[in-house]
Amino acid sequence: MGINPVSKFSQLINNNLPKIEPIVFDAAIAQKLCNRIDGIQLYAHSCSLIHNLTHGSLKPTDALEFAYQHEELKSTEIVQMLKEVDHPRINALFDFTNMINAYEQPLPALRIMVPYTRQVHLKGAKAIKEGKGYGQAGVVQGSVEDEMPYARMLYELLMLGETKPQVICFAMEQEVNYYSPAYRRADEGENPIIPFRKPSETPYNEADGERILLNERRWTSNQVNFIKRLLAEMHWLATLYLEINKKEISQNGQQSCFSPF
Repeated sequence: MGINPVSKFSQLINNNLPKIEPIVFDAAIAQKLCNRIDGIQLYAHSCSLIHNLTHGSLKPTDALEFAYQHEELKSTEIVQMLKEVDHPRINALFDFTNMINAYEQPLPALRIMVPYTRQVHLKGAKAIKEGKGYGQAGVVQGSVEDEMPYARMLYELLMLGETKPQVICFAMEQEVNYYSPAYRRADEGENPIIPFRKPSETPYNEADGERILLNERRWTSNQVNFIKRLLAEMHWLATLYLEINKKEISQNGQQSCFSPF
């Protein structure tokens, strides 16, 4: 028997989810996914600053400011602020792990922020139970320790926007050994006072600095290769679907696509 691209794609993007979420996969979606992967804007984390988005067709007026989804505010609170500001040049940056500290789950938080999300931070983490909340520990993205549904989140973010991509920057932010304690808890009331605490950080021991910096290089390369492999697998499955369903494609006037990876 040959490969069933729909089944394989469902298996891929449902990784790290507690239950399988159905997905509609047809020629139009497969073609759109190919096109989005072909044109994805991938950056290192430091390159997500707005002055670095002026390369190519993007200008500062395309996205002036961002409400960064950090660790203390829930997705609903960020969206409420953006609704109140109501300015087309002020949008949201969705982070793959920071909802953990705000006592939220990744996919529900993403879907709440979808209408406003223009930038993304890609990274891996595992949740740490802390009383009635959760902290996070940074891990290598895509490793066995990474608990985030990274493939599903990446797919849904890639597909945002009807005629052109809504997300203009995917920034890779590998933060291995980063630790951030819980900010929000299950038993807090509505609109709670969030106690001040020092910023979260990645520990650095100067005596062991050379080894740490070598690891940082290795982890960065790992993330670049992981994201490229993940995108290539998505692209391959979409292309395979288009090849298998040529009759449907020809009726809709669509063409096959080829992976840039």
